[in-house]
Amino acid sequence: MKLTQSLTLPAAFLLTLLAIPATTSAWHITFHSVTGDRVDAEGTQDVDCANLRGDYDGKTKQVYFDPETDWYPDPTRLTLFGKANCQGGTYTMGPGAPPFNPPKWVKSYKLE
Repeated sequence: MKLTQSLTLPAAFLLTLLAIPATTSAWHITFHSVTGDRVDAEGTQDVDCANLRGDYDGKTKQVYFDPETDWYPDPTRLTLFGKANCQGGTYTMGPGAPPFNPPKWVKSYKLE
Protein backbone atom coordinates (compact mmCIF):
# COMPACT_ATOMS: atom_id res chain seq x y z
CA MET A 1 0.00 0.00 0.00
CA LYS A 2 2.76 2.46 0.83
CA LEU A 3 4.50 1.71 -2.45
CA THR A 4 1.39 2.69 -4.42
CA GLN A 5 0.99 5.91 -2.47
CA SER A 6 4.62 6.87 -2.92
CA LEU A 7 4.33 6.38 -6.70
CA THR A 8 1.09 8.37 -6.94
CA LEU A 9 2.41 11.50 -5.30
CA PRO A 10 5.47 11.91 -7.53
CA ALA A 11 3.38 11.29 -10.65
CA ALA A 12 0.89 13.99 -9.64
CA PHE A 13 3.74 16.34 -8.78
CA LEU A 14 5.40 15.69 -12.15
CA LEU A 15 2.15 16.40 -14.02
CA THR A 16 1.79 19.68 -12.12
CA LEU A 17 5.33 20.71 -13.04
CA LEU A 18 4.71 19.89 -16.68
CA ALA A 19 1.51 21.95 -16.72
CA ILE A 20 3.09 25.12 -15.30
CA PRO A 21 5.23 26.06 -18.33
CA ALA A 22 2.32 25.45 -20.69
CA THR A 23 0.27 28.09 -18.89
CA THR A 24 3.03 30.67 -18.45
CA SER A 25 4.66 30.79 -21.89
CA ALA A 26 2.32 33.06 -23.82
CA TRP A 27 2.52 36.40 -25.57
CA HIS A 28 0.67 39.17 -23.75
CA ILE A 29 -1.06 42.37 -24.90
CA THR A 30 -2.65 44.99 -22.62
CA PHE A 31 -4.80 47.80 -24.02
CA HIS A 32 -5.29 50.97 -21.89
CA SER A 33 -7.99 53.51 -22.78
CA VAL A 34 -8.25 57.17 -21.82
CA THR A 35 -11.42 56.30 -19.84
CA GLY A 36 -9.51 53.87 -17.60
CA ASP A 37 -10.69 50.67 -19.30
CA ARG A 38 -8.20 47.85 -19.69
CA VAL A 39 -8.26 44.72 -21.84
CA ASP A 40 -5.74 41.89 -21.54
CA ALA A 41 -5.14 39.28 -24.24
CA GLU A 42 -2.70 36.38 -24.30
CA GLY A 43 -1.96 33.29 -26.33
CA THR A 44 0.68 31.20 -28.04
CA GLN A 45 -0.33 31.39 -31.71
CA ASP A 46 -0.72 34.20 -34.23
CA VAL A 47 -4.14 35.87 -34.37
CA ASP A 48 -5.80 36.49 -37.76
CA CYS A 49 -8.28 38.98 -36.27
CA ALA A 50 -9.66 39.50 -32.77
CA ASN A 51 -12.14 42.09 -31.54
CA LEU A 52 -11.72 43.80 -28.19
CA ARG A 53 -14.56 43.51 -25.67
CA GLY A 54 -17.66 45.45 -26.63
CA ASP A 55 -17.53 47.48 -23.41
CA TYR A 56 -13.95 48.69 -24.05
CA ASP A 57 -14.73 52.37 -24.45
CA GLY A 58 -12.73 55.43 -25.33
CA LYS A 59 -9.61 55.94 -27.36
CA THR A 60 -6.54 53.86 -26.57
CA LYS A 61 -3.69 55.76 -24.94
CA GLN A 62 -1.20 52.88 -24.65
CA VAL A 63 -0.73 49.26 -25.72
CA TYR A 64 1.76 46.96 -23.99
CA PHE A 65 2.97 44.12 -26.24
CA ASP A 66 5.22 41.35 -24.91
CA PRO A 67 5.70 38.78 -27.70
CA GLU A 68 7.81 36.24 -25.83
CA THR A 69 6.69 32.61 -25.87
CA ASP A 70 8.78 29.67 -24.68
CA TRP A 71 7.93 26.91 -27.16
CA TYR A 72 6.32 28.74 -30.08
CA PRO A 73 7.63 31.22 -32.65
CA ASP A 74 7.40 34.71 -31.17
CA PRO A 75 5.09 37.10 -33.03
CA THR A 76 6.86 40.22 -34.26
CA ARG A 77 4.09 42.51 -35.48
CA LEU A 78 0.90 43.73 -33.84
CA THR A 79 -1.54 45.53 -36.14
CA LEU A 80 -4.29 47.58 -34.49
CA PHE A 81 -7.54 48.52 -36.23
CA GLY A 82 -9.89 51.41 -35.53
CA LYS A 83 -13.02 49.32 -36.12
CA ALA A 84 -14.21 45.81 -35.26
CA ASN A 85 -13.39 42.84 -37.51
CA CYS A 86 -10.01 44.33 -38.45
CA GLN A 87 -11.50 47.19 -40.43
CA GLY A 88 -10.72 50.89 -40.39
CA GLY A 89 -7.45 52.71 -39.98
CA THR A 90 -4.43 50.70 -38.94
CA TYR A 91 -1.40 51.17 -36.75
CA THR A 92 1.43 48.61 -36.71
CA MET A 93 3.83 48.20 -33.82
CA GLY A 94 6.49 45.85 -32.49
CA PRO A 95 7.21 44.82 -28.90
CA GLY A 96 7.08 47.41 -26.16
CA ALA A 97 4.65 49.92 -24.72
CA PRO A 98 4.62 53.13 -26.75
CA PRO A 99 2.17 55.79 -25.59
CA PHE A 100 -0.17 57.01 -28.32
CA ASN A 101 -0.12 60.77 -28.71
CA PRO A 102 -2.80 61.54 -29.65
CA PRO A 103 -4.80 58.50 -28.42
CA LYS A 104 -6.26 56.24 -31.14
CA TRP A 105 -9.45 54.24 -31.60
CA VAL A 106 -8.64 50.52 -31.30
CA LYS A 107 -11.44 47.97 -31.65
CA SER A 108 -9.60 44.93 -33.05
CA TYR A 109 -6.12 43.57 -33.68
CA LYS A 110 -4.08 41.11 -35.71
CA LEU A 111 -0.91 39.42 -34.46
CA GLU A 112 1.77 37.91 -36.70
